[in-house]
Formats: sequence, C-alpha cells, structure tokens
Amino acid sequence: MIPHLDVVGGVGRDLRAEAERLVLGEESVPLLGELRIVGEVVSLPVLDRVVVRLWQRPDVVVHASSVPSFIAEWSYRSPCRKQTTHLRHARCTARLVQFGLWLASEEHDPLKLVDMAERAEAAGLAYVHISDHFHPWIDRQGQSPFVWSVIGGIAARTSRIRVGTGVTCPILRIHPAIVAHAAATSAVMLEGRFFLGVGTGENLNEHVVGRGWPPLEVRREMLEEAIDLMRLLFRGAERTFRGRFFTAEDARLYTLPKEAPP
Repeated sequence: MIPHLDVVGGVGRDLRAEAERLVLGEESVPLLGELRIVGEVVSLPVLDRVVVRLWQRPDVVVHASSVPSFIAEWSYRSPCRKQTTHLRHARCTARLVQFGLWLASEEHDPLKLVDMAERAEAAGLAYVHISDHFHPWIDRQGQSPFVWSVIGGIAARTSRIRVGTGVTCPILRIHPAIVAHAAATSAVMLEGRFFLGVGTGENLNEHVVGRGWPPLEVRREMLEEAIDLMRLLFRGAERTFRGRFFTAEDARLYTLPKEAPP
C-alpha cells in the first residue's frame, strides 16, 4: 500500500514549518507515495521544497488543498539523479504540473459553480472537475444541481480550461447509455476539453430510483460493464449491447466529438 503523509492545519495557519518538519527534516517519514497538505494557504515555494526533497524518487504525487475547495495536484516523474537542489533549475526531462479547482456541487448553486469555473480559467488553472450527486452529503450544504446542465453553462463561459466529472456514477441512478449521451454532448460543446470521471457511487445518491444497493464487488463489475457500453457508443454507428447488467438496443450517438472523452 502506498504510504500517505497528511499535513493538516487550521484556517489561517502557516503550514511551511510543519511541511518542512515532516518532509524535509525527518528521515523516518516515508518518501514514496502521496503528500496531502490541507489548510487555508499552501504557497508554491512549499510545494517546490517538498518536491525538491523527493525528486530522487521515480514517482511522486503531491496534492495540496485549501479552504474552501481549492485542489492543487503536482504529478512529478523523473529519472534525474544528483541534479541541482532547486526545482526551477533542475534539468529533469519528465515532469508535469497541473493546478485545478474542485467544484463542490453540494455547496454552491449552478450559477455560482459556472462563475467559479470562469474565475478558475481567468486565474490560469488547468482544469475544473465537478461532483455529481442527487443529494448533498448533509442537508445544511443545501445544494445539488444537475451536473450536466452546469457543464453546459461552463462550456458557454470558458474557452481554455478542461472540465470533467469528479465523479459521476453510470450504474444505477442513470443508465450508462444516457451518461455516454451526456458526455458526448459535453465533449462537443467543450471542443476537446471534457474528461469523464466515473465511480461506483454512494447509496445516499443512488437509492433514489429504488433499485437497491448492490455490494461493492457487484458495483465494480457493473462499472466495468458500463464503461464497455459507453466506449462502444463513443465509436459511433448503431450499436446493440447485451451484458449481465445493462442492455442497449439499436442505440446510436449522433452527436459525437472528434475523439472520445478520456
């Protein structure tokens, strides 16, 4: 199992010292896996120094998030050894930095979510991904708009930022053929900027259609079959699919993007 480091700070807390103590100063801390820094402010220099410390490792992923919903994801892979100590001057050949915003649909109305995506693009972030729930996690969160309508609004108000579901469940509440239909339309509207994130769901959201709640092992099998069906429909033409869990009869997606959503 990949080890994790969690640096948790309260609102307004400067996390630099604690990040350095845990990551830069203690040899006992595992250096392979994921580092999550949670607090109000995590500056880029902190992430720089964390990654510099870990740069000899072949595969390091650093996550940082701050209140209310900001998520920064640093994926770093490098074969480099014994390079300069500062990342900006390192001559490593394979590294990727992406910063994005998680749009919490449980906490914001659809107009606010569209506005947040527009502001994320203006700030230079690479992507936004939006949760897809029928209910919020708790009542006091107070929101849960239909995610595909929100994505359409984001498409109309942005031109560069990537947009995706994080995540939608194509196995119970919504048939995978319908999810494929929605995803294909979103991909056309976003002109190659859409990505489709899927998962096995949560009873809180999926029970509403009265189909029960299968065990996790069954839901995983359902998800694999749902993905097979969606990929088939993304290929175009008229398709018939008969699986263990899902059926599609003479189904065709007429509105398709140039490339299937990743």
